[in-house]
Amino acid sequence: MSVQIINEIINKEEIEKAPVMPLVDLQDVPELDSEEKHKNKEFQPFAQTDKLKVKKQQSPKNRKKKARLIEKAINRKEKVEIVVEKKLKKALVKKRWNALY
Repeated sequence: MSVQIINEIINKEEIEKAPVMPLVDLQDVPELDSEEKHKNKEFQPFAQTDKLKVKKQQSPKNRKKKARLIEKAINRKEKVEIVVEKKLKKALVKKRWNALY
């Protein structure tokens, strides 16, 4: 027997063994009143504040501003690194100079 036929037989057996779920009418489910909804919100503090934030599309001007801010931040970081390197070099030179005497 080919693998395909065996798989089909197994699938048929699994379908026959699967439990049948009873269907529920939507009319049987009670609808929540506005008071009940309000009570649920009171007891669930995050239900009041949970809202989806829609991401706004940026205008070309705002995109340029953001890019400039990122560039400035990178430059600031590089400046700080350079200043630290200079101070370390200065301290090393001072130590070497003092070691001579």
